[in-house]
Formats: sequence, structure tokens, C-alpha cells
Amino acid sequence: MRLTTFEKETILNVIHSQFGNEVKIWLFGSRVSDQKRGGDIDLFLETPQNFLEAWKHKMIAVSLLQIQLGDQKIDLIVRSAEDADKPIYQIAKHTGILL
Repeated sequence: MRLTTFEKETILNVIHSQFGNEVKIWLFGSRVSDQKRGGDIDLFLETPQNFLEAWKHKMIAVSLLQIQLGDQKIDLIVRSAEDADKPIYQIAKHTGILL
């Protein structure tokens, strides 16, 4: 996993501050592999929040992460309690690392 301790702690703190402690967080994409270089931070979340609350907290979380981690690409995919299953959710969970 190619996240520094600071990046991982920041991600966990920001996500939990916005979505609560029941949220599940996966890192997926190129940052999972230690052999790859560069790449954006791809995160997948499952939250019991409804769609509207999840959307609001997603926007705040991405902003806070960019402020605290610096100017880098952060992709945040959120599955709210109301969302139907999508292939990207299964891919992120299957290939990702639960933080």
C-alpha cells in the first residue's frame, strides 16, 4: 500500500469526522500496489447514511482531504444506504484494502 502514515491517518480522521465510525473505507486502484508509481488516491466508502447526507459529506470530505494532503487527485466513491449495487463497488472491495 502506497500511503504514508500521515496520509492514512488523515484519510481515516477526515472520513470518520464526516461519515461517523460505522463507515467502511477501502483504498483501491494503483495505490494498493507497492510496485506501481504515482496515481491518484482512490477510496471507496460504504455508509449507512442516506444519499443526500452521503453526498453532502462526500463534498466536504474531498475538500478537507485536498486541503490537508495537498493538491493531488482524490477519487471518493460513496455507497449510501439507498444505493443499488454497482460493478465498481464490487471491484473496489475485491481489489482494495480495507483501511
